[in-house]
Amino acid sequence: VVGAVLALAVPSQVVRCQLVLPIARSIIGRRGIEVQSRAAAAVVVSLVVCTNHCGEAVLTGSVPNIIAVGELQKCNIHIPWGIWLVRMAPTFGVASFCVNVAVVLLLSRAEQKAQPSADPPQDGLDQSGNAELDAVPLAPLSAGEWTVIAAFLASLVMWATDLLHGVRPITVGLVAVLFLFGPGFGPIPFDALRQLNFLILIFVASFMALAPLLSSAPAIGLAVRKKALSLVLLVEGPALRHGAVFLAALPLMLMTNACLPVGILVPELCSDGVLHGLGIDAALGAMLVSSIGNCTLHPFQNAPFLIAVGLSKDIMRERDFLMFLAGNAVATLLLVMPLTLAWWTLLGWST
Repeated sequence: VVGAVLALAVPSQVVRCQLVLPIARSIIGRRGIEVQSRAAAAVVVSLVVCTNHCGEAVLTGSVPNIIAVGELQKCNIHIPWGIWLVRMAPTFGVASFCVNVAVVLLLSRAEQKAQPSADPPQDGLDQSGNAELDAVPLAPLSAGEWTVIAAFLASLVMWATDLLHGVRPITVGLVAVLFLFGPGFGPIPFDALRQLNFLILIFVASFMALAPLLSSAPAIGLAVRKKALSLVLLVEGPALRHGAVFLAALPLMLMTNACLPVGILVPELCSDGVLHGLGIDAALGAMLVSSIGNCTLHPFQNAPFLIAVGLSKDIMRERDFLMFLAGNAVATLLLVMPLTLAWWTLLGWST
C-alpha cells in the first residue's frame, strides 16, 4: 500500500525506490526475517515492484509515461492527467497492486513451509541487536518539511485539475522542483543534489536519446515499423489492435530498456506514422506502450530495479528478485493487459 500511494504522490520511480528500501530493511529487521532468503526478497519486491508498476497508472508516475506525453505533444495530442488516471488506475494501478501481492505470497510460500519460522527479535531490537528506529519518539515536522508536503499536495491538485486550467503536468512538476530547490528560498538545500546517483540518470537519459536515433536509422526504423504494422494487421477490432501495439513494444523492451519502445513506437501513432488510421487511438496506444516496463525481466531494463538490486545486495539474492520480476511480468501479460482492454471496451476507444 505504501508503494502504491507513493506512486500517486512522488513523480519519480528512482526516488520512490530509494524511499521504500529503508522501509523494507526495517521490516526485515523487526520481523526477524533471515537476510538472503526468499522471504527477505519478497519484502523488498513487495515495495519496490509495487511502487514502480503502480506508477504506470499515473501520468507523472514514470519516465516512459512522460516520454510518451512529450512525443504526443509533438503532434498536438494532449492527454490530461485525470484521463490517464481514469484509463489506467483500475488495472495498471489496482490490478497491478493485487498481482504483485499475489506473486509475492505465491512464490515465497514454498520457502516458508520448508523452513521453521525465525524467532522474533527482542522488544526494541532488530535482528542485529540494534535499537529500532520507531523506539525513538519522532520529532515534530519542521517548517521546511511542511513546505515540502504542501508543495507535493499542491502539485497533485494541479495535476488532477489540468482539464480545468490547461497547465501541462510536466510544467507543474518543473515549477515544483524549481521551488523546492531554489537557492536561498527553497526548503531543500541545493547541495542535496550531490546525493543523486548521476550514473543512473545518465543511463536513463542515454536510452531516451537512443530511441529517436534508432528510429531514424533507415534499416532499424524500417524493420521496427514493418514488424509493428504486420502485427497490428494480423488482428481486427480495436481491443486486439491496441493489444498488438503492446506486444510490438515487448521485444524492444526486452532487448533494451523500458524507455526505448516509447520513443520509437509512439511517434508512429501520430498522423504521419504507419500505425495511424488503423483503429488505434494515439493516446491509448501511447499509454499501453509506456506501460511495457511492467513486463521487465531484468533490472537493466528498468532503472529503479537497478537501484533496488544495487542497494540491497546485503539482504536479498538477485536470483530471487529476478524470479519475482518474472512472475509479475507473466501476470501483467496474461491478466493485467486483458483487464485493461476489457475496461477500455466499456469506456470506449476514443479519448
